Amino acid sequence: VPPCCRFVVTMSKESAQGACELGGCKLPRVIFDCPGPAAGKRFRPSFLLCPIDSRAAGNQFGTDRAELGEDVDSNGSMKMGDVPVPPGTTNFTKITDGDVLSKVVPGKDLGSKSCNVCHNSPNPGADADNNQLSEPIDPFGTFGGTDLGPLVIDTNVPGKTVDPKVQMSLKDVCKCIEKNKNNIAAAANDPTIVPMADDRNPNLDPHILAKLCKALADKTSQQPCETPSPTPTPTPTPPPETPPQSPTQTPKGSPESTPTATATPTLSETPTHSETPTQAVTATSMPITTPTMTPSQPTQTATANSTGTAMPTS
Repeated sequence: VPPCCRFVVTMSKESAQGACELGGCKLPRVIFDCPGPAAGKRFRPSFLLCPIDSRAAGNQFGTDRAELGEDVDSNGSMKMGDVPVPPGTTNFTKITDGDVLSKVVPGKDLGSKSCNVCHNSPNPGADADNNQLSEPIDPFGTFGGTDLGPLVIDTNVPGKTVDPKVQMSLKDVCKCIEKNKNNIAAAANDPTIVPMADDRNPNLDPHILAKLCKALADKTSQQPCETPSPTPTPTPTPPPETPPQSPTQTPKGSPESTPTATATPTLSETPTHSETPTQAVTATSMPITTPTMTPSQPTQTATANSTGTAMPTS
């Protein structure tokens, strides 16, 4: 899952990744909405913490697979995939796009992964690679007559709120799982709780479920990336202007060609101020010389004065 995602944590059962409650814990679905392959396109992976039912992707339980949606245009039309991620796998094999993407199948309108059992089909219904396209489902909208908004227990989607009576962060969900691992594992294989034998999960490892929850909670703790406002650049304070000294202002008794310290302070004679900290460093690191000036250079003194004071950097 990339950074900068928005998320929705929902207890909706209206999905091929249906949420549930087991062992005294809410076990929700987590839907991410992330920056996609290009500007204006989104990537939408979703995961499930309910370890029963929701079989797909090679008969894997909902906790053991990830559903993916990736925009192919700016209208939100997605190509979708169903990726098996069974726990404890050691014999890894290469997975290709063709293995996981829902493809157009002649005579099967729902696609090879049956994604459009739930999702509407846009027009056109396929891309150039024969991937079946689907429209995203609003987790705050209505599906099959069910208002999905009240089923959301946590989100960081701008402009959306959660009923405080049901609000529960994914970190709190993880705490419940950690505390009730054995109860969840027992309930997942209890026929009085899960009547259908195919929906039970006798091999559930609750430790893996707890790790999955923590990984998802860590991702939801990240804030969505927003474009930061530009930091204003401070305006440097100009040094005080020193009026140019003309040869006629040279004190009596001093040669006109040799300006005095009053007319032309050298770097070593310039006071050190807190607003010009680089001046003192320059003064101690440079040899001190007194420039020799002639009356034909009336602007030389002004130049020396203006460069003798360090400008603050922004």
